[in-house]
Amino acid sequence: MSFSWITDPHLDHLSPSELADFHKQVRDNTTMDTTLLVTGDITTSRRLYEHIDGLGQACRGKMLYVLGNHDRWGSSLAQCERDLRPHGRPQGHSVFMDLVDSIELEEGLHVVGDSGWHDGRNGLQGNPRMILNDWFYVEEYKGKNERVASAEIADRRAKVLESKLRAVCAADKTTRVIVLTHVPPYPEAALHMGRQGD
Repeated sequence: MSFSWITDPHLDHLSPSELADFHKQVRDNTTMDTTLLVTGDITTSRRLYEHIDGLGQACRGKMLYVLGNHDRWGSSLAQCERDLRPHGRPQGHSVFMDLVDSIELEEGLHVVGDSGWHDGRNGLQGNPRMILNDWFYVEEYKGKNERVASAEIADRRAKVLESKLRAVCAADKTTRVIVLTHVPPYPEAALHMGRQGD
């Protein structure tokens, strides 16, 4: 078994020929034994299913994925989850990890995932100059204090991921766990050009 990892491809920025080239690279770099791990910012909501489906078809192995904040632009967290219900079967070829508890790839090796959400508590929390496009493009922010809404969403998603992790770690034969999330789980993991981001 082998793994490939893609994060933040932003496929909505690609021309049709660039997208075809990207799919060819995925095909050329996967086999039936490859598990492709995708950790979000795949596209925007308008083309979400189309781009995820295309990526899944390009992958010759199994694709496990979570979403990023950009994937929800133009929609809501809840609507994107509803749109991806067909990818909620653990035995499927493309699996949206928010919709399943875990995937056992081989004995003792489990993958859990949740798209997560940024909350600003690590970084420029409270800085009035920090403005995120998510506040304008994601439904859950409408009519709310953006920083409070971010923290509430992040706390809900963290509880879901914690529950999944506790369940899989309690299983008798679990020896290894891979966690997929779009948001870096620690400030030290949020690197930009080799330095920890602010």
